[in-house]
Amino acid sequence: MTSTKPESKIINKTVLPTRSPVEIRQLFSEFVRVFLVIVFMKMFLVDIYKIPSASMTPTLIGGMVAHVDVNGDDRRDIVFLDQQQQVPFVFIKSPSHYIYNKAINPDTIQLSRWDQQGMLTPQHDRILVNKLAYWFHNPGHGDITIFKVPERLYRPQAPIYIKRCTGTPGDLLTFDSAGHLRVNGQKLEDPGFFRTQQYVDHINSNNRGFFQRPEIEYEDIDNISFQLRSIRVPDDEYYVFGDNMHGSLDSRYWGGVPQNHIKGRAFMRVWPPGQINFLR
Repeated sequence: MTSTKPESKIINKTVLPTRSPVEIRQLFSEFVRVFLVIVFMKMFLVDIYKIPSASMTPTLIGGMVAHVDVNGDDRRDIVFLDQQQQVPFVFIKSPSHYIYNKAINPDTIQLSRWDQQGMLTPQHDRILVNKLAYWFHNPGHGDITIFKVPERLYRPQAPIYIKRCTGTPGDLLTFDSAGHLRVNGQKLEDPGFFRTQQYVDHINSNNRGFFQRPEIEYEDIDNISFQLRSIRVPDDEYYVFGDNMHGSLDSRYWGGVPQNHIKGRAFMRVWPPGQINFLR
């Protein structure tokens, strides 16, 4: 009688490589180095910020927005909805830039339709800020700056503002009849934003952020409104305006930013992915 032995089964097992204590220490050391580099960059070189509001539209967006063609020219314009006041801001797209247009005012029905179609959505751009930008030179006209909010406006939920530098210490700022900003009598033209946008030279004194400033020459319009005749920027301060001059609480209302409050210069938008670009 022939005896048979049960067939042995061969089981393939994946053997995970084991790391020696030396290799583990090397990996940990690499991790620590990378972590320290990231911390160093964030502390001293660059930082990332989220845009919270409409004050820098159309350059930077923070809030409810629709990218739609509102004037029938086959270009996607920007419609920004101020959710606090339920007021839409419309920026028409030209071949090279956007221009605010107060004559186009979508009604609530149109806004509701865009919302239902998923075209009105939240967008909060992310930007990179060069924290070393002003170690070697001072802020210049047109720089998009990040700064600590003046104490009289400080709120824990919004400790940092972002605006465009429009006046340096000692500058005389005025507005011409076309709404262009003039510095010491000369029209600002660089960067190109200054050539294409019209600034608002009147303010509502009922705004919660309004503080009458000695360096500003005001002219009464009515009981609650002033026109800004001229601004002499104080020494060691910078004047900053939002690119959305119809929806920005900025130096026109509360004055200049001390130089030691400026934290850096925004130089690049890194979010959303389809809108990555260098800032000007």
